[in-house]
Amino acid sequence: MDKLDRFQTAARPMFAIDPSEEGYAIQGALGAMLMLVAGAINDKRQHPGDDMLSRWIAARDGEDCLSEEELISLAFATIIGGFENVTALTALVIDEAVRFRSTETRLAVDSADSGSLPKLVREIISDVAPVNYALRRFPLEDIAVNGITIPRGETVILSLRSANTDPARGARPDLAFGRGRHFCIGASLAETEAIEAMRHVFLRWPRLRPTKERSELVLRHSWITYSLAELSVYAG
Repeated sequence: MDKLDRFQTAARPMFAIDPSEEGYAIQGALGAMLMLVAGAINDKRQHPGDDMLSRWIAARDGEDCLSEEELISLAFATIIGGFENVTALTALVIDEAVRFRSTETRLAVDSADSGSLPKLVREIISDVAPVNYALRRFPLEDIAVNGITIPRGETVILSLRSANTDPARGARPDLAFGRGRHFCIGASLAETEAIEAMRHVFLRWPRLRPTKERSELVLRHSWITYSLAELSVYAG
């Protein structure tokens, strides 16, 4: 728990909107996070366990040969996504269910069909699309998008939320967790956490209702996620 608190404290400034040109807060947070990730990797090297990080280290040090940079990058992204993105996702899913789909959610929670609630939660995740941006990309060659050329090697920031909530999206695929080779490796875990949170909340307080309009809710000052700073509901 102490390590988790340290990770959360170090990571928090990374997601805050920093209008300064230098971005000192983000730079400092990034350095602190990298040191913590490197420390976690070192601990697991000395004391491996039955966990994902230990297996990645085995791949790094064994025949699969992940590079040290790939290992740190994987660990960094997974740790960040594991609490920042999941916190935003869970709060938005519950708010959406309470606000717009409460009857449907209660039926799914009480249903003998074990697939009802997971299906509903996946639909809501797609609707609320909590992750603003994917990790940055670098084109391997010049590419043209709507008449604009993006040169090879330039940084590209993709907005997953904008793509998912675009009124003209039509039949385009769900991008809440990315897609293809960049699909989030923690998607199943994130969904499971949201499903169980929803199940326990609605079993304990089956008559939840919102206290405010969504437009009145305070948002967190985060550039990476669309997330609530509060989740205000009546329990009675």
